[in-house]
Amino acid sequence: MTFHQLFPFSAWLWRRLISHWARRIYFCCVAIIIVPAVALRVQAFLFERRAVEIASHLSTLRIGITSKSEAISRIPSLAVVSSKDHDYDCSGDECFSVEIPNTKFSIWALMRVGDHATLASLLHWWGVRYWTFNAYVNFTSGTVSGFSYRLKLSLPSAYPVPGVLSLGASSRRKLDGRQLDWQVDESPDYEVLHYFKWPDLQTHVYFTRESPVELLPHAFNLHLRCLWSLRGCQTANQVLPDAEQDRLRITRSALERMSGPYQCPNRVLLRRARDTEDILLVEVTNVSPTVSESEVGPYLLASFRLLRVLKGKTGRPLNNVWVNTEIQMPEITAHNSAIDLLKPGQRILLFSGASTNIDEPCEAMAGTEDAVNTVEDGLRALEPSANGTEMFGR
Repeated sequence: MTFHQLFPFSAWLWRRLISHWARRIYFCCVAIIIVPAVALRVQAFLFERRAVEIASHLSTLRIGITSKSEAISRIPSLAVVSSKDHDYDCSGDECFSVEIPNTKFSIWALMRVGDHATLASLLHWWGVRYWTFNAYVNFTSGTVSGFSYRLKLSLPSAYPVPGVLSLGASSRRKLDGRQLDWQVDESPDYEVLHYFKWPDLQTHVYFTRESPVELLPHAFNLHLRCLWSLRGCQTANQVLPDAEQDRLRITRSALERMSGPYQCPNRVLLRRARDTEDILLVEVTNVSPTVSESEVGPYLLASFRLLRVLKGKTGRPLNNVWVNTEIQMPEITAHNSAIDLLKPGQRILLFSGASTNIDEPCEAMAGTEDAVNTVEDGLRALEPSANGTEMFGR
């Protein structure tokens, strides 16, 4: 007996499944899935090309040098920022911006899905993804005084929170953080930070007008091919790999310096002159003969005589000051090089820190004639007004 005779229903069903009308239905179903997927990826490719182009042109701007006409010729899509734009603080005479928004269809689809993780993942695989790119350029007296960009990309899933990659770069007058930050000492004009809650998902680069010309392009070198790949973009380092390599290199160099015999080279003094609030030149008058112990570690007591106030004011106590023998850092515990300077008659440069103790990296440095001259030269070089303008969204 034939298959048709043994299994008549199966044979009938098979004929229907391979019929002309069935093949049309299959083709339509495949087209409904594939054609929009291709179209969505074409849109992602166009977004990539435009965002990469704008970011690349931004990296060529120079604060205080590039004129307004030059900047607008390089980025002709820049438009005047509306005074009603509450998402951005304009700190220049004139402020321009450009935005590459998401498609209306993607926004509509993502809003309908909401927090449904499975549907959101299916849409992401299909090519429905969230993205937005904003670039800002400030002008003061006809030249660039600051610039930045912000980029947000959806993840394949709403989890982990916050469900998006967030990246950006912003110019600043000086880098934030503690005045005696050992990594800022290593790279005083260029800093790559990951947000501590989601280090894989959020990266921001901050730079000053003195940022090394070879590093600045790394903050704007966006790798966005992952946006139109099947899996999409997974991590912030995937999008800004060059900036991440900079971060690792800066951290490695700073750790090597803090672990070595020359923790506080004079090259950090110009940064200290610019960023530290108070700088005192003092002389060691007395040092305790033995090391004492405390909950925060061993320390010596030292007293100092004020010789000169190089910057700021003399607000910190100078008698019986705790000088910790070790400096606690997240990565290592380092020897406090200030201990080696505690000899009566030794001149020391004291920089204002987070406490009245001397317990931060290079809070006390040898007050040699060369060091003092370097600090004074750095202070004289500072203009009455800030060099560059802080420039970033709220």
